[in-house]
Amino acid sequence: MTHFNFILICTVFILSIGFIFLYKKMSIRYSILADINHRTLHEFPIPRGGGVVFSILFIVSIFLLFVMEKLPLEIFLVLGIGASIASLTGFIDDIKNLRARIKLIVQILLSCWAIYWLEGGDLLVFDWIPNFIVILLVGFFLVFGMNAYNFMDGIDGMAAAGAIFFSLTLALVLITEGHYDTAFIFLIL
Repeated sequence: MTHFNFILICTVFILSIGFIFLYKKMSIRYSILADINHRTLHEFPIPRGGGVVFSILFIVSIFLLFVMEKLPLEIFLVLGIGASIASLTGFIDDIKNLRARIKLIVQILLSCWAIYWLEGGDLLVFDWIPNFIVILLVGFFLVFGMNAYNFMDGIDGMAAAGAIFFSLTLALVLITEGHYDTAFIFLIL
């Protein structure tokens, strides 16, 4: 890991702690609170939408890495632009409770966006599976993953724990495969 990468990870970590405290105060002041209902585990209203802090810091980091020519265009478009749209949609959903159909459409469009820019990924190397089936399966699993994460988001702390576990696991796999620059992105997340 380069000196710059280490500094960026530390900076994002420190900023995330500071901005979470600021966001908590702001969400209480402007009543951006998750009310108690049959699906929640908390016993009193708590701030919601705090994931936007991590999303913004991640997206800013992606933009910075792209400007510094440390990310290829395709990864920037998927993680920078795609994550921006996903984060904005998620934040609006936290505030306004979007209808499930709108969220599903956005998830399908984001999956298509990722598949297009990543050209289907490494799964297209399987010659025995027709490409259109692979693309449909990858799209299905991307939408499934977004829905599963969105479901966990309603359970206090589970989404954050899942994101940390997923990011560290993916970073470790990428490091063992020699993809250090890509692993760095997931360490920022």
